[in-house]
Amino acid sequence: MSKLFVILFLALFASAPAYSAVTEEECSKDSDCVKYYAELGNANFEILREIRNLYVDAIDFEKLVSEFRNGGIKQVFSLLDPHSEYVTAAELAKKNESRKPFGGVGIAMGESDKKIMVAGLIEGGPAIKSGKIKKGDIILAVGEKSTEGVSRDTVVGWIRGGVGTDVVLKFGREGAVPPEFTVTLRRELIEHRILTSKVFGDAGYINLREFRAGVSSEIYEIISAFPKNVTGLVLDLRGNPGGLLTEANRLSSIFLERTKLIEKIVTRKRVEQNFAAGSRSVFREQIKLPLIVLVDEFSASASEIVAAALQDNRRAVIVGVPTFGKALVQSTYNCYVEDPDWKVILQGDCFQITTGRIYRPNGRTLQGKGAFPDIIMVNGEAEDIEKMLDRKISESTLKGHFKGDEEGMLTQDEKAKLDLLKEDRQLYVALEILKIMSGKAGL
Repeated sequence: MSKLFVILFLALFASAPAYSAVTEEECSKDSDCVKYYAELGNANFEILREIRNLYVDAIDFEKLVSEFRNGGIKQVFSLLDPHSEYVTAAELAKKNESRKPFGGVGIAMGESDKKIMVAGLIEGGPAIKSGKIKKGDIILAVGEKSTEGVSRDTVVGWIRGGVGTDVVLKFGREGAVPPEFTVTLRRELIEHRILTSKVFGDAGYINLREFRAGVSSEIYEIISAFPKNVTGLVLDLRGNPGGLLTEANRLSSIFLERTKLIEKIVTRKRVEQNFAAGSRSVFREQIKLPLIVLVDEFSASASEIVAAALQDNRRAVIVGVPTFGKALVQSTYNCYVEDPDWKVILQGDCFQITTGRIYRPNGRTLQGKGAFPDIIMVNGEAEDIEKMLDRKISESTLKGHFKGDEEGMLTQDEKAKLDLLKEDRQLYVALEILKIMSGKAGL
């Protein structure tokens, strides 16, 4: 898997430092300002100054200016890491538009090794209802258009369309026979829901797809409203690309004692910031129910912070596969929260730069490695379960055996278990572990 999943993986956002406009007196004391201010102009100089002063690795200002001369402000950001970017007003509007309801097929897409792949399926959408598409499938073509060398955003545009119209998608699947297949899907109205919940027997299930403002409070309210018979929780962070650092901390704090460390951020200047669970409101009690956290290779950034904090503090069992491995924090400028001064300077544009490295409570880094689950569980094929049920050696296969009253029959609970095992093996295992943790495992 390549390091970068374009667009899919959100930055772990922190607020931008307070803006302070450069004065004539300050400029006279700044050699870079004296040499380049007139050439760059106010807006570009201010942006390059932020990079010079705060970017996680030191970069020579002259090098930034050289890139600016070669291709403008966008070219400057090509020097930085994949999570630092400059976004024009038009690009920002397009991103915001993508969050509104649209005619689509319910596929979350990522870009890896220059291939467009299925990062997840939206519950209730045409793709998951088809029963033919799985996470990890490669999207090879949309209609007659090949996706080779095409950006994720372009492919998204091809797939979206009028509600009730059909779109033909060609997929590739490693190890499948045949390795390529085509599916026709009818577009439906897709709402970008980032938070859903349900109850499985005695277990409360919460699926969070993105860390946006306020989600930690919503999750606390959801848990508080679960039926009283709920004795354990599953927090599903699979396919969650990250989001706001504050929300990651607040969500972690719901489950931790106030003195427990969540993460440490270290800047280029070796300034350390420690974040503990004391951020939980004094009006909220700690949620102490047994907890399972589901993660996968698409769980990134804020998702990894939460998983690692709960794992290191022995508060949850982590189930799934190793996560994406992004442990960097970005400062954002006018992208998500408007800043009056930067709004004037950027004229509707925005940018973000990586300003710190994140370390988990045990002092180790997640960067490039990810969070390693307590229990490794890969989602398998439904066909594996069918083979298990079609047993070749059992009492029922013996010639002349006494036929049992329930032979060949399944109870409603047994059928529900098998259906879930076919659909989502990781969730099935999480629920079974939760029963053991809650002392309700069947004997």
